Amino acid sequence: MDDNENIGKAYNVNSYQKRNYTYGNNATNNGSSNNGNNGLKMVILLIVVGIGCSIFGGILGSVITNISGMFNTNSIVRSYNPDMKIDDSYKSNIEAIADKSSPSVVGIQIKAKSSKSSRYPWLKTPDEAEAVSEGSGVIYTSDGYIITNYHVIKSAVLSSDAQVSVFTYSDLKDEKSAKIIGYDAGADIAIIKIDAENLTPVEFENSDAVRVGQTAVVIGNPAGLEFAGSVSKGIISGLNRKIKLENGVEMTLIQTDAAVNPGNSGGAIVDGTGKLIGIVNSKLVDTRLEGMGFAIPSNAVKSIADFLISRKDTAKPTLGIKMDLRYTPEILNNYGMPSGVVVDSVSEGSPAEKAGIKRGDIITKVAGKATPSAEILGSIIKNNINVNEEVPIEIYRDGNTTTVTAKLG
Repeated sequence: MDDNENIGKAYNVNSYQKRNYTYGNNATNNGSSNNGNNGLKMVILLIVVGIGCSIFGGILGSVITNISGMFNTNSIVRSYNPDMKIDDSYKSNIEAIADKSSPSVVGIQIKAKSSKSSRYPWLKTPDEAEAVSEGSGVIYTSDGYIITNYHVIKSAVLSSDAQVSVFTYSDLKDEKSAKIIGYDAGADIAIIKIDAENLTPVEFENSDAVRVGQTAVVIGNPAGLEFAGSVSKGIISGLNRKIKLENGVEMTLIQTDAAVNPGNSGGAIVDGTGKLIGIVNSKLVDTRLEGMGFAIPSNAVKSIADFLISRKDTAKPTLGIKMDLRYTPEILNNYGMPSGVVVDSVSEGSPAEKAGIKRGDIITKVAGKATPSAEILGSIIKNNINVNEEVPIEIYRDGNTTTVTAKLG
C-alpha cells in the first residue's frame, strides 16, 4: 500500500496535507505497560478537557446571546457596507448590488448586412446574409446616452445599413433603435443614443481608489441576450495591467477573476457599493488560464464618454484614401515592415493626394499618434482633428520613413 493510498484511507480524500498521526494497529509499540498508563491518563485528560469546554462554552454562549440581544433582538447579524443602505429583505451584499446596478445595464444587438459569395451556386446561398452580434452596455444619462465597447458596435460602423438595437432588463421585448454618436477605437469605447427618458444612469466610482482584493461584480449578457442580466462575483485581481488587444493597441486595464464571457463586453463591473469601476472589454483565453477578465477603468471611460458626446455635432474631417484591410500588424511585421495602415487608393484632389500620399504607402502615425489599424486611424481623424486643420502624417515607403503634412477637408 503506497503513501497516497494510506492518506486516502486515514484522512478525508480531500485532505491537502500529510500528517504523522497514528491510527490503531499502525501505532508504534514502545512498551505495553507505558501505553496502558498513558492511555488511561489520556482518557482522563480528554474527559476533563471536555467538561471544561462544555462549561466554558455554555457560559460564553450565554454571554454572547445576552450581549447581542441588548443591541438587536430581531435582525440577523450581517457585515454590510453602510453605503448600500441594505435592509433585512436582502440575504447578501451581492443581491443588493445586483438590485441596485442591474437597471443601469442594457443589452445591445447589431444586425448588419454582409456580402456573401459562394463557391457552390447550386446551393442557392443568398447574395447577402444578416450577421447578428450581441453585447452589453451601461446607461450613462437618464435621457438615453449609453456607453459600450467599440468592438461591440464595430460591425455597425463598417456597414452603412446596420441596425443597432438596445434592450433594457425591465422589458427585453421592448426593442429600442439606437444611433451611434461617436467612438474611439483605440480606447475601445463607443457612445450610442436611444430616445428614452427616466432611465437609471450608473453611478461612477473613482477608479484610482480601487484596490486589489476588493469586491468586483460583473453584470451583462454572457453569450448574448438569452442570458441577459447575468451577475458574476469575484475580486479585483490586479491594477494597471498592460494588455495588447487584437487591433494592436496596448491598454491599461483592471483585472478581475469574476466570470467574463463573450457578450459581457461593454457591460459593467461594479464595486461593493454598486458603483461603476470599469467597463468590461476583454478576457485572456487559453487552456492554461482561468479567470482573467479585464475592464477599462471608470475614470478613463467617463473622460472619453464626455469627449465623444461633446463632439457629436462637430463636422468630421476626411483624408481621402481607401485602405487595404488585409494587412494586419502581424502580417506587416512578418514582412519586416512597421505596423500601420496600407493605402489601397487615393482620391483625386483629396488632402491625401495634395500631401503626396500614394498607393502602397503605410501610414504609421497621424498627429503623432500611432495608427496600427484602419479603425484607429479613423478614430484619430474624427476625434482629434478639425476640418481644415493641418496635421503631420508619418508614412513608410520603400524602406524609408518620412513625414508629410495634410490639410484635412
